[in-house]
Amino acid sequence: MIAMRVTKPVAERLDNLSMPEPNSGCTLFLGHLNNRGYGAIGVAGGRKAYAHRVAYELAYGPVPAGLELDHRCRNRACVNPRHLEAVTRRVNWERGMARTAVIWRSGTCGRGHQQDTKNVYVSPGGQRQCRVCNKLRQGPPRLASGEHHWSRRLPNRIVRGERIGTSKLTAALVADIRSRYAAGGIGYGPLAREYGVSKAVIAKIVQRKSWIAAI
Repeated sequence: MIAMRVTKPVAERLDNLSMPEPNSGCTLFLGHLNNRGYGAIGVAGGRKAYAHRVAYELAYGPVPAGLELDHRCRNRACVNPRHLEAVTRRVNWERGMARTAVIWRSGTCGRGHQQDTKNVYVSPGGQRQCRVCNKLRQGPPRLASGEHHWSRRLPNRIVRGERIGTSKLTAALVADIRSRYAAGGIGYGPLAREYGVSKAVIAKIVQRKSWIAAI
C-alpha cells in the first residue's frame, strides 16, 4: 500500500515557517523568498502565493478589490498581519523606499528643485514632471533668426562702416575703391595693398557684401 502524503493546512505551514523578531515586532518568513524579498508559500491547487498576503487573509479576510498590501514595517519578509495594511497603489508607492518615492517625499526632484505647484506639472502620460529639469534638458534657447532677429528689429544699434573703431576705411574710400575697380585696369591685389586691407575685404566691398550702405 502506497502511503498518501498529507498536506498540512496552509495556516499551520505558515506558522511553522515563521519566526517572531522581538526588536521590530515583525514575524519573519523563513521559507523561500523571491528576488524582491517577498515570501512565497504553496496554497490550494498547487499554486504559489505571497506569504504576507496569505497571513493577511487568514487574519482579516480577502484583500478588498482595487487595493494592495503595504508593509508598514518596510520589511517585505514580514508576515505579521498587524504590520500589513490594504491601501491603493499610489499610497503604497508614496510610502515605499523606491528612489522616486524617497525623492517625492523630500519635496524636491532628483536635482534638488522644489516640487511645488508652480514647478511641477503632470505629463499626458500621468507622470509628474519638473519644469526646471525639462528646461535644462532642452538646452539654451534658440537664437532668433530672420525678421525676429534683433538686427532686423533694432537696425540703428548695428555698428557698421566708419562707426567701427578699428575700421581702416571710410565711406569715401569705399566709393573710390568701387569706382576704380569698375573702371578696370586694377584688381583686388593692388587695391588691397594700396588701401592697407586684405584682398577678401576688397572683394566684399566690390561685390557689395560689406559696406552695403556706401555708394
